[in-house]
Amino acid sequence: MEYKVKDKNGKVRWEINEELAKERGLKQTDLFDLGECYRTKESIEQTIKSIVSFPSRNDRTRFNSIIQKLLEAWRENEFVMQEIWKFGRNKDFHREYTIPGCKCPKLDNEDLYGTSNRMYSGACPVHGGGL
Repeated sequence: MEYKVKDKNGKVRWEINEELAKERGLKQTDLFDLGECYRTKESIEQTIKSIVSFPSRNDRTRFNSIIQKLLEAWRENEFVMQEIWKFGRNKDFHREYTIPGCKCPKLDNEDLYGTSNRMYSGACPVHGGGL
């Protein structure tokens, strides 16, 4: 089975944990689906990053609305990955604070990883509308 995942340009970008994949009973089709999820996640994150860094922010409401839709797509993609790995859907194991452009406290949120608690910044363009 192939445990290396290539980006849309064919470059190896991610490596699936082989030991965990075997332990969880993943099949080759699961690994393929995970690869699709990784590429989707990267695409969503790059789109958010480009919106956040866009120089003209005259229409804040529109940009915030687009970012929120992308964030929902990102979350759903994370749930799909959890299901492929045969874990339950659990938002406590999402690392939203790693999304490019997120200004929420990363170290505090890493400490809270796996719990339902999160620290948000009102200046965050991803979570607080701080464009």
